[in-house]
Amino acid sequence: MVNRVIKLGFLIVLLFDILSAADVNISISSEYDTVGIEEPFDISIKISGNTTDLPSININRFKGFDVVSTSTSQNFNFINGKVSVEKDYTYTLIARNPGSYEIGPFSVNYKGRQIRSNALKIKVKKGVKHKSRGHQTTQTVPQFDFDFGMPGNNSKRAVRNGFTVQFISDLNKRKVLEGEEIIITYRIIRDISFAANPNITFPDFKGFWKEDLDQKDPYYITKNGRRFLVNEIKFALFPTKTGKIVIPPAELSGYVNTFFIDPFSGGNEKVFRKTKPITINVLPITKDTSGFSGGVGEFEINDSFVASSVNEGQPVIRKITIKGEGNLPLIQKPTTSYPPSFRVFNSKIEQNIERKSGIKGKITFKEMIIPEKKGEYTIPGVKFKYYDTKLNRMRVITTDSLRLSVKGVEAGKNGTNMTQSDNLLKLSEEPVFKNGENRYLLYIYLFSLLVLALVGIVKVLSLLGVKISLLEKGKEKFTSSRLTSQIRKFELSGEYKNALRLIKRFYISSGQMNGDFIKECDKLLFKPVELTKEEYEAFKKKFNIS
Repeated sequence: MVNRVIKLGFLIVLLFDILSAADVNISISSEYDTVGIEEPFDISIKISGNTTDLPSININRFKGFDVVSTSTSQNFNFINGKVSVEKDYTYTLIARNPGSYEIGPFSVNYKGRQIRSNALKIKVKKGVKHKSRGHQTTQTVPQFDFDFGMPGNNSKRAVRNGFTVQFISDLNKRKVLEGEEIIITYRIIRDISFAANPNITFPDFKGFWKEDLDQKDPYYITKNGRRFLVNEIKFALFPTKTGKIVIPPAELSGYVNTFFIDPFSGGNEKVFRKTKPITINVLPITKDTSGFSGGVGEFEINDSFVASSVNEGQPVIRKITIKGEGNLPLIQKPTTSYPPSFRVFNSKIEQNIERKSGIKGKITFKEMIIPEKKGEYTIPGVKFKYYDTKLNRMRVITTDSLRLSVKGVEAGKNGTNMTQSDNLLKLSEEPVFKNGENRYLLYIYLFSLLVLALVGIVKVLSLLGVKISLLEKGKEKFTSSRLTSQIRKFELSGEYKNALRLIKRFYISSGQMNGDFIKECDKLLFKPVELTKEEYEAFKKKFNIS
């Protein structure tokens, strides 16, 4: 009997371990199973489970593919008191040659067990092109140049190891007028994959108004028989002052995969690149700037009412639309004028702008007008003064005058002539309940509002006070914990990720489930390289961990 009980106990423990391991799953999926040569596509590796301590996965190389970019995300769900977590690793890949390739299976270790994913089979064929990737990814050498001997840090070592990573910038023009559009393009040119998305620090573009432009997918170029992958980042700049303006260098840092070049290199090598500073000469537009809208480019203007006939007191919308190419976001609203009996309200500004190769589209200024007297009115048109970059001179466009017919309204039953505008203004003054009907509903309504207000105040106080007290409580436990000495050992040896993992484990085990803390912690732990001391200390300082 005793032996049976012991065997049953072993079976229960074994079954529990199997079920615990089964709580964690890993899977791979792809948006396509057949892709074209040099066509970017995404694969997703998901790790999910009923635990907050999911194992991580770090994959830097895919046989037959270049890694264009990587990203990670994490979702927490709390259902019936149970937590479930899902980590999603997304890789954008480009195939180099036709053929059939297998991605995976990949595995992770969890509670002493190895959990394997499925495997993906991807076919790469010539001529395949999906609609969502409708551009051409292979190009001849565009109008920019670069050196094979990389300037900046590690250039000699990089050339000797046989890879090229360039970071360059150029402008479409270097002599412009104040407010005229400039396109600055940053290009990353390489024949090797990054281990993770590189860090790029752009200048603050002091002296310019900056607009982000849509980014196109990476593409290949060929030079001297060698093929390079190019990523472009573009901005539209509009000078806000005259004279010579210097755009400081941008900086790129990251790690590239050197395993296939030198298997004994450790797999990754750090690279740092910096662009050259660029000087721009900005000229004044003209001395005569009276009535100038600030517009520089090629534009046209349209002015209209949404209705040509309204009742007195009835609001009507006037739309002034400026369409074209140039510094649309910086254009000021044209001046309008109305009869004294019109009440005018600036409604809103609507922008419909494309940001592909430059700033193009339209901007609409809306006014709400309420005429308070009947009659036939002629509303003056507007003047739009801007600098035409095609004609190279200041230009003034005057729109046609507008006609508006305002009809009278009949007097109300009480003998007063209450207009629609008065109705709009007095609508909020109408009592909710009249003549004492259903008065008890009013009392219930007011009581509900009071309860909701009290709940809101308690919630705000809890967010401001309780969150801080929990962190302080966690801090006190942490400083006296036996984990402190082990964390200090990791800190002294420079193993900051291991130290951070112990800090995270402590806070979770002590019930300190602070969303910001977990999010920032996972963001650092997901990095494919070791943390720097500065990153680690900044995290501790942010969450007041001593």
